[in-house]
Amino acid sequence: ALARKRFAPTGFTHRAIAVALLAAQETTLARLWDETYEGVLHAAHDQELGVSLCLVRREDIAGNPLPPALMRIPCDGILVNQIPDFPYAALARLAPIVLLGGCPEPDSPFPQVAADNDMGIAGLVAHLAALGHRRLAFLPSDLSTPSFARRAAAFETEMRKRALYGVVAEPLGDHPERYAAAFAARPHAERPTALLVSSDGPAVDLLHALLAAGIRVPEEVSVTGFDGRTWGQSSVPPLTSWHVDWLELGRQGVRLLADTVAGHAGSTRMLIGGSLQVRASTGAPPS
Repeated sequence: ALARKRFAPTGFTHRAIAVALLAAQETTLARLWDETYEGVLHAAHDQELGVSLCLVRREDIAGNPLPPALMRIPCDGILVNQIPDFPYAALARLAPIVLLGGCPEPDSPFPQVAADNDMGIAGLVAHLAALGHRRLAFLPSDLSTPSFARRAAAFETEMRKRALYGVVAEPLGDHPERYAAAFAARPHAERPTALLVSSDGPAVDLLHALLAAGIRVPEEVSVTGFDGRTWGQSSVPPLTSWHVDWLELGRQGVRLLADTVAGHAGSTRMLIGGSLQVRASTGAPPS
């Protein structure tokens, strides 16, 4: 800063931030976070901040020592994706942190930027209701993930609000073919006419499992995802989904972190909206 004949903003020493990738999600980082990290890079460029990526393993901070990988990176603040029960306080000992993505935790002492799950579920239900659907089911891939549990709760709220029949099914896990087979075996009058799946990956897997079981989508049942990831465009049929503005989520994460480093932010929760992507996996309910 002195060499450039200017001073860094309050709180900034290195003019750099770190993005901590928690190892519990390392197998899906590349496909799940591409838009978010693009937003991070755009916002960091606008604020003239460097960005370092760092993989942090849970065992590295067992007992709350300072994570070695982050100790090697000079940074003024840390963006970290959310994992339930992760000891974030260990990361906060190195630098101010902002939690990115996941589901906001009302009691968290750390600033958070997350998708507005309630808005997304409301948008998907409104779309299906406008098509004429009255019997819906929400299919979580699991309920231990806070975002999926939040989406399930939002689904139940929307069902009550609209006086529609809705049920939260057992988690799909890694076997969508089991649900597809059970769905095919049910009498037509007892089947839900639309299935809302907790995220796009399991939704695409379910689409293909239904087709393999002889169920036509959307003629016999409509299917939606959530997140709006790019691979939904290439499924058979292309997947209707709620697209979270992941680019903006990344941008706002950097802005909130910069405010936090400068001492301008407290315990802030920021929700990011999105838009409905209507594709061929949804249609009118079967007569």
